[in-house]
Amino acid sequence: MVERLTLGVVQSLGKRQGVCDVVIDQRGPADMAAINNWETTHCCTLPADIKQFYLTSNGFLLTWKVKIKDDVIPVGRMEINAVTRLDKIAGYACNAKDGKLGSYSLSEIDISADEDPSGIYPHFDSRSRVFELDPCNNLGKMCLVFHNTKQGVPGKEADYWFLDKALRWHFLTADFSSYFRIMISNLGLPQWHYLYTDVGISPAVQQWYSLYAPLSVESDANTDSSGSSSINAAEPVANHVDINRVFKGKEKKKPLPNASTNQAGYRRKAGSPQPNKAQQALRGSASAALMKSATSPFYR
Repeated sequence: MVERLTLGVVQSLGKRQGVCDVVIDQRGPADMAAINNWETTHCCTLPADIKQFYLTSNGFLLTWKVKIKDDVIPVGRMEINAVTRLDKIAGYACNAKDGKLGSYSLSEIDISADEDPSGIYPHFDSRSRVFELDPCNNLGKMCLVFHNTKQGVPGKEADYWFLDKALRWHFLTADFSSYFRIMISNLGLPQWHYLYTDVGISPAVQQWYSLYAPLSVESDANTDSSGSSSINAAEPVANHVDINRVFKGKEKKKPLPNASTNQAGYRRKAGSPQPNKAQQALRGSASAALMKSATSPFYR
């Protein structure tokens, strides 16, 4: 059952050089009563795939370490909170007393409608209900987000977003099954959620990726398990790369004009009259203007 749940990652990690202490927390299924109680308490209906996951395993935790000489270093951690720890971290209405806000809340720093005209981002106020799916080793929070929520109406539209340390939202997947596969493919390496942001991972973590998951850095940050771009699904980040410019080769130098070529680069016909000094000066200035415009960044 564990091998089916983890897609064989436990056995794969055990064969990798230096990897040791691969530990998976064996958990039984959640009670249907606990799931119903959570849905009633938070006025939300869990998506079918994550509900099925909880009926198979009440949360998930897999850790692994790397031994380098005499040192054992904790490296990988994959975690899904149990249904009883699927805590609400945002989505509260602002409490007002005497016309003033009571205590400081996340809703006070929420993005405005002008900043999010399409309405695709999660909100810290009552427009969304946000629950912590993975604490991300205190490097952010992976969240289950219900959108367009209203008081007294059960939330049903849900997807999965990463909240970074700067309290910025980054869309990951639309369903839990895709998220779980992405987590497994990244082996729970440190900062792996940041692959899907404009922040990226640190140079030290890049070394771990080069050793244990080199393909993840190249592909997972731009493509989800369905083959479509996870960035394009909600456009929450701005790290789009112009591939044509990245791999653009050096421009070939133009040959120097020879005796049969004038300053503007046009070949003269045999027997054509030589231009006078005024014509040469005019063509020279035209050639300089043309070269200046060709090297302008607008033409690249």
